[in-house]
Amino acid sequence: MRVREAMQGPMLPPAHRDRLLKIGRLLGLTPFEANLVIAIVQDQARQGGEPADAAASLAFVPRHGEQIKAQRNIRIGWLVAAAIAAEVALMFWLFG
Repeated sequence: MRVREAMQGPMLPPAHRDRLLKIGRLLGLTPFEANLVIAIVQDQARQGGEPADAAASLAFVPRHGEQIKAQRNIRIGWLVAAAIAAEVALMFWLFG
């Protein structure tokens, strides 16, 4: 919706593109993914499509931000498991 709002007819001014790329970065998108979203919406606008028409095409944009969060959660899980294992090993060493 932000891309559609920033467009002037079928065109997207360069200053608006830069702003949209910054917003994309804040949302966890890579520059490639943000540009892909912009290109999909521009293409739909040039063809006279509605914003809802672009939604189906946006399903092809990778969800990079969610992948990063999942990887971070996995790392945290491994760190917690390692800390628990180290504590158990220390308990066995001290009292075992």
